[in-house]
Amino acid sequence: MAYLNIVADAGEVLGISVILLIIMFVSLAICWIPGAIAHSRRHRNASAIAICGLCGIFVWPCFFVALIWAFTNNIKPRRRRRRLARQYDDAEQWPFP
Repeated sequence: MAYLNIVADAGEVLGISVILLIIMFVSLAICWIPGAIAHSRRHRNASAIAICGLCGIFVWPCFFVALIWAFTNNIKPRRRRRRLARQYDDAEQWPFP
C-alpha cells in the first residue's frame, strides 16, 4: 500500500514538472516576440529589444517597453539592388530575360 502512495506522488510530481516546463517555454516564446518583430523590421537596436523583452519575464513592464520600442521607426534602410543593373547598361548584356 505504501508503494502505491509513492507511485502516485511520483506521478503528481512528474505532471507538475511537465506543466511548469510548458509554462516556462510558453513564457519564453511570448517574451521573444518583441525581438523577433524588431529583427524582421531591421531595427537598429534589435538585440537590445530582444534582451529587454526577455527581461520582461522577471520585470513585466520591460516586455511592454520592448514591444512598443520594436515598432518605433529607427530601422535600417533597405539596400537597393541597382548595382547589378548598372553593370549591364546594354540590353544585349543583361543576363536575365
